[in-house]
Amino acid sequence: MTITCPNCGTSYEIDAATFPAAGRKVRCARCREIWHAERNLSPTSAQEILPPEAAPADAFAHAPDPAAEPAPRGARIVEDGPGEDGQVGDGRGEDAADKVAPATGRDVEQAARAREAARRAARLRRRAGRAGRSGLGPFEAALVGAVLAGAAAAVYYREDVVRALPSAAALYELVGLPVNLRGLEFANLSYRRDFEDGIPVLILEGEIVNIRNEPLPVPAIRFGLRGRSGEEIYAWSVEPRQKVIEPAAVMPFRTRLASPPRAADTVQMRFMERGRRIVEAQP
Repeated sequence: MTITCPNCGTSYEIDAATFPAAGRKVRCARCREIWHAERNLSPTSAQEILPPEAAPADAFAHAPDPAAEPAPRGARIVEDGPGEDGQVGDGRGEDAADKVAPATGRDVEQAARAREAARRAARLRRRAGRAGRSGLGPFEAALVGAVLAGAAAAVYYREDVVRALPSAAALYELVGLPVNLRGLEFANLSYRRDFEDGIPVLILEGEIVNIRNEPLPVPAIRFGLRGRSGEEIYAWSVEPRQKVIEPAAVMPFRTRLASPPRAADTVQMRFMERGRRIVEAQP
């Protein structure tokens, strides 16, 4: 009895005496196609094996002649068990009496192991290719991860870093992450020159903003006048009357300097601790 795979056209000679009269689902050893083969004592074509509704009339118009292409060495029909309607069986078959013997050869299991080994080798080659493209081994990847984690921690805890290492503040400012340990900022700064009783006066105004979600002490403010070349010419400090600023609050300030140096070109302001009041002129 001959049956032919409807997918690849491979033919198999099997013992009709051991094949169920109602047929069963079988699997092609070459292409793994599963189909329902029916018992037929005379050699038939693959088109006659399939029921009419499973394949159109011309589906196998170009199928090879079963007699022209013998079964490959070591090929066999693999029974897939009876299964259920619309489902594939579990691959274990029904019983020993119904199993189909190999058509030719005795190394089917060895061939299956060879195919599995080839698939594993292909997977390993793909993984090796991905690792080669990334250029990172396990150690390098772990090192990069540790560096990135350290960088993230340095950014998140930058205030603690600057408290422990004040010189790091310049590095943070260099990369665009200035550190504000006080939680206060200057805003809306302005200055102008005027005259009072015929005396020239420099008037400085601005606001102090609390950027934290907690009340903060108000420090003293240090003012410095600088010349065109950047050297400091004169400096003085002011202690605001208000000593505490509430969360997200804004506190205005204003100071005046009589007879400012004529060489003064710019004004620099920064916070300083209270109790260190200064009024000094640089030579």
